[in-house]
Amino acid sequence: MRNYLTPLKAMAEALASRGADFQLHYSGRAPQEMAFVNDLRRHLPNRCRFYFSQAQAPTRLDVSALLGNASADTVIYVCGPTRLIDTVRQTARRFGIAEQRVQFESFI
Repeated sequence: MRNYLTPLKAMAEALASRGADFQLHYSGRAPQEMAFVNDLRRHLPNRCRFYFSQAQAPTRLDVSALLGNASADTVIYVCGPTRLIDTVRQTARRFGIAEQRVQFESFI
């Protein structure tokens, strides 16, 4: 199992310790297949949104809805599979979000 969340988890913890406003959106098949779910629920309960595509009641990350509601000063960090990164970058462009506001890290 690839763990794309580690760098974003560290960023989220640092932001939380400073009292910064942020949201962490974490998507995967099922909670038992995803790293840090219980830890994030415990330590950042009001900051994390989880999406489980293969849960009993599946939920999916709606990138268009999320980015469509982003404020003008929102900075977006995305880490994960190439398909997710491409979707976020393309959607951001479609909404006129400046490229420098979309930070990404891919692991090949």
